[in-house]
Formats: sequence, C-alpha cells, structure tokens
Amino acid sequence: MPTIRDRNIELFVSKDARTIRLTNRATGGRWVLDGDTALGDRSGAQWVRYDLDKRSKPGATDERGTPYAYAFNKKAGSVEALGDRALVVTRRGEAGELVMRFELTADGCRVSIVVGRTTVTSCALPGAFRPEGAAAMAVALPKNQGIWHKGTGGPFNHDLDREGHGGFTMPFFAGIGEHEALLTIIEQEHDARMWFQKTAGGRMAVSAVADASLGRLRYERSVLLRFVEPNLTAICQSYRQYVKDGGNLVTWEEKIAARPNLEKLFGALMCFIGYCQDADLDYAASFKRLKAMGFDRAFVYPLAMGNIVEGYPMGGRPPIDIRKHLGLLAELGYISAGWMWTEDVPADGPDIALNAEGKPFGGWTIDEYKWCRGCPVRQVALSNRIQDERMKGFTGHHFDVTASRGGMECFHADHPLDRREDAAWRRKVLETGTKRGLVVSSEGFWGWASPSYDIGSVKIATPVHADWYTVPMTALVYHDSLVHDWWEVDNYNNPHHRSQHKRGERYFPLGGGWQRLQAAQDALAGQPPNVFPFGSQYAFVEGVMSKGTELYRYNLDMAEVKEALALALPVARLHRRVGKLALVSHETLAGDGSVQASVFSDGTRVVVNYADEPRESAAVGVVEPTSWKAV
Repeated sequence: MPTIRDRNIELFVSKDARTIRLTNRATGGRWVLDGDTALGDRSGAQWVRYDLDKRSKPGATDERGTPYAYAFNKKAGSVEALGDRALVVTRRGEAGELVMRFELTADGCRVSIVVGRTTVTSCALPGAFRPEGAAAMAVALPKNQGIWHKGTGGPFNHDLDREGHGGFTMPFFAGIGEHEALLTIIEQEHDARMWFQKTAGGRMAVSAVADASLGRLRYERSVLLRFVEPNLTAICQSYRQYVKDGGNLVTWEEKIAARPNLEKLFGALMCFIGYCQDADLDYAASFKRLKAMGFDRAFVYPLAMGNIVEGYPMGGRPPIDIRKHLGLLAELGYISAGWMWTEDVPADGPDIALNAEGKPFGGWTIDEYKWCRGCPVRQVALSNRIQDERMKGFTGHHFDVTASRGGMECFHADHPLDRREDAAWRRKVLETGTKRGLVVSSEGFWGWASPSYDIGSVKIATPVHADWYTVPMTALVYHDSLVHDWWEVDNYNNPHHRSQHKRGERYFPLGGGWQRLQAAQDALAGQPPNVFPFGSQYAFVEGVMSKGTELYRYNLDMAEVKEALALALPVARLHRRVGKLALVSHETLAGDGSVQASVFSDGTRVVVNYADEPRESAAVGVVEPTSWKAV
C-alpha cells in the first residue's frame, strides 16, 4: 500500500484513494480523512454548498439556486508515488476528476491541487480529518477574534469565506485530538472557504474548500497540514511563525518608525461619536470632559464623511462634520479620524463593479439613498481625490467596509478583477491612508492585509456558549501588529444594533451593550476599549435596512455611558502597558471557557472571569464576576 514518511509524519493512501490516513510519529496519533467529505462540483459557480446532511445529485440546487457539491466516492480513484516524499492522489466521480499532490515538507504535509489534470471547478481540500475512531472533536476556528468549539451540541453547518462579520479572519483552523492538534493552513485564501459542520448524526467536519476563480480552478491551491500540541497557544504560534516566515508580519515597532503618529494609539479609548451631526451637543466641551476623566489618548471617529455623495441624511439628520475641532483634538493629544467610504458609489458612474451578467452589485441603503459596490481599482483614485480635496487635516482615517467585504470578481470591461486582484487593490485603498502617515482603521479584521492598516474590527461580545467559547486567536497571532476592535456601533454601552440583520440571534452572535463582558475580553487580549460616549447615530427600524432609519443619542451624563467609561479606563491603561507587545500564551482555566488567562511578552498576566460568580486563580487570587485582573 502507498505510504511515505519522515521523522514527523506518516501518510498512508489506499490503492483506490478512498482511505487516507495521517500519523503523528511523535505521539502515534492517527487521523483519518472522512471519505464522505471528499466532495466536489463541476458547475463553475462562485459559491457551492458543502453539506453532508443534504448531499444531492449533480445539478441539484438549494432554494436560492446554489448548487450542492457531491461525492467522489462512487468511483475508485488511484494513487501514484512521486519519489519518496510525495504521492499523487486522483479522485474520480460524477463531478469529474480531482488530482492532488500530498508532499512531505520540513514542517508538515502540503496538499496541492494539480491544476492541469483536474476537471472539477470546486472541491473540499482535501476533506475533513478526525482522530481515528472519533466522531466529534474540538475545533479552534478563527471566526472573529477566535472560537474554541467543544464539539458538543446539535447539528450546524457554516460556510466561512474571508469576510469581516460572518467569515474567517485568518486562513487556518485546527482539529483537536487527545495527544495533538492537526493544524490546517489555507495557503491561498482569496478563493477559499472553511466548511465547518456537525451533522445530524454527530460527525464533526472541518475542511478547506477551494472555490472557482472565474469559473474554474485555474491556479494552484494548497493547504499545509501540521501536527502541533493540542492547545490554542501552540496552534496560533505555529500559524504566526508561518506568517513571519512569509515576511508578512509588520510589527508596531516597524509601523511606528514609518508613522510616528501611531504612538498615540497605545492606551487610547476607541471613541465612536456617531455618523449623524448632533446640533444639540457641545462637542468641544464633551471632548474636554473626556480628557478630564483620565482618557489621555483617544482614537476619535468619525469627524466627517468622505463619500462621493455629500449631504445625504441619516436618521433625518445630516452626516457629521465637526472638522472645526481638529485643532482642539490635537491639543488634547487625540487621534482625529475621518470616515472614508469609497466602497459604495452611485449606480450611474464609472466606478461601479459589475457581476458576470453585467449588472451592479447592490450596496448600502440609507432611507431613500441607495448605493452600489465600487470596484477597488477605481476606489484608489477616488480615495486619493477625496482625501486631497476635502478630507485633509486628520491624523487618522477609518475606511468603511474595505477590509470587511468578502472577495469579489468584477467583470467591468474597463477594470476587470479576480478575487486575488480584488484583495491586492483593497490593500492599496487602505494604503492611501498609511502613505499619508495616518493611523488607519477599517471595518473587518483581515490578517492578510495587516501590513496595510492598523485597526480591524468586529468581535463576538458574549464569550461563553454551551458548546463554544471565544478565545483570543487574532491577538495570539497579530497583537504586536494589528488592533482588533469592536464594530463601530458594537460599543460597550450600545445594544442598538443587535437586531440589524438579526445579527444578535446568530449561532455566533454579534452586537454590543455587553459592557463587562466586552471589557473583560479586551483585557484578556490586550486590546483598547470601545465606547460611544456622546453623539447621534441612526439604526434601521426593526433591524431591517428597507424599513428606514431611526435616531438615537448618547451623552456623558447617561448612566450607561458612565458605566462604560468606568470599565474602559483600566482597560485603556492596560493597553498602554502591553499594546505593542506579542501575546505569547493563553490558558483555559475552566472547562466551559468561563475563566481564561493570557501572558504578554513582558510577563504581564491577565486572568478573566466571565462567570456570574467569583472564581479564584492561583496567579491573581479571587476574580470578581464578569471582570478581570492583571499582574
């Protein structure tokens, strides 16, 4: 039987390619690929559903017309040796042929699609491995800040693409066995997804998916499989080393050397003040009061809006424009950030992106105003023009949804793009800010783009679920390079946007207003606090964009604002102490994830207690409910 091995890994493939097994030679742990997860598709569709509970025949679609992937295991495959360190595995089925090269490397096993011999247009790469004899397992998943799923509970199925709210933030995941974890690194993330499912029968499946690029698998795709210790620190540190080895980790030290203004970010309050102009608010007096409360540093945003359309109302109010206070914010030592919004443009202009049918992609809607998605090729020039003409004088900018939206193929004749090019041009959009020396924030945490910006966003606020808990995966990889903030309206004190698109009801729920839990998570991960202390903002009626908007306000005298700022100040002080450092280790101190600890490179240790009762830690003593301690 075809077998290859080195000092770390043994790979066995049966002659018909239906059985594939990896063995960790250090521990003896054996991991078997679930043959039912060997799925593929030949439709050329950009999005194909992978579902073990709803597999169907070729050509079948779901209720939205999305095709299902289907199995290869109805026909025998084959395997051939390629020297003594690689096997070429061919799967055959109704979808066509998938040819993969399994090659032992110095630090793992790389599985690559052999493009010239492959006829499928989408596939699981290579499918889901589990410890031999196990139906379910724990999984570490970079969903938002990070999820440790215990493998318990009922069925679910999640297709995660690279997207800021519902997708993955970094292209890796790990299945957890008794003696080791099997880490999977997706090496080309822009046309890839993570398929994460627990079936009705209790099987856990997690696999990379290689999606079609312009209708086919037209360039090599690969994943790197590594055995590591079965804990979060080892998993994330292994991926971090992979990023460093690729030259893609730019540290705060390097960024500050190029843009000294970044120094003001450490210890700052992330201070969102609303999209809407509040005619009844004394902004200057409020900023001064904030300073007097002990907030020596703040990232204040937005002070004005930079969209191609000007003057559109939001919640019946004009967009905020308080650029007259730029001088005051400089005196206070605060970062002043404008709101760059080039992702959405008018439908009748040259900047729009077009789908394969030549139609615009729908964009944002605010009351009667509607936008379409802009092509990032055009956004670079548009962003430069807006910043040069009417968004000068700032020390920072927030780029709305640039790092958040998933990859896009544009079929406009003047500026066509595949998803790899889309990603590269989005980084260039962000760099219109960094090249001006600004502190740059954007909606969405995107590890791949971390050299091009400084603050990404969107996190899960409720940290403990019956079957999973949040863990600081983004911080373990990127803490000394990129801040992970809350979405701009998911502030400590702001629950108004939980209903938006029912985001607070999801399996991994989103939304703000969980004051103590959000502050504790920020402390654990060494991130800055986020408060909406004053200003005006709109929300969608009943959380539905098409139903219009309604206005709400905050000010410094409101009880929930006072509570939020009281929680934020010690978090800000901790961030000033550890914000530039690497997060070097993490521990789960309670089986349900309610007590966790982290350690930074200077030795600072933070222990959090998410439970509603006191818990004790040997390192810091008693930790009060929903709070944290640092030593």
